Amino acid sequence: ARSSIDSAADQDWYRLYVRQPGNLIVSLDAVPAEIRPHLVLYNADKASVGEWLATNAGQTGDSLITYDNGQAQLYHLRPRTPFQR
Repeated sequence: ARSSIDSAADQDWYRLYVRQPGNLIVSLDAVPAEIRPHLVLYNADKASVGEWLATNAGQTGDSLITYDNGQAQLYHLRPRTPFQR
């Protein structure tokens, strides 16, 4: 899925349905220089199962969250800034 973080107040949620067991890998690119990204991965029960917080504004990377999903199920991904709840 592709997303954009347009401002610190922006709220996005993504539903990801994983069809088979394996690693669910989350990467991030092209973050505005003034945004310090924070990614949170939730399972179907909306319990956090993975999280990544950038140390610097504008930071990106590959394989920021790697989660071994033992079964096919629904996940939710929320890109946000550190001060959003």
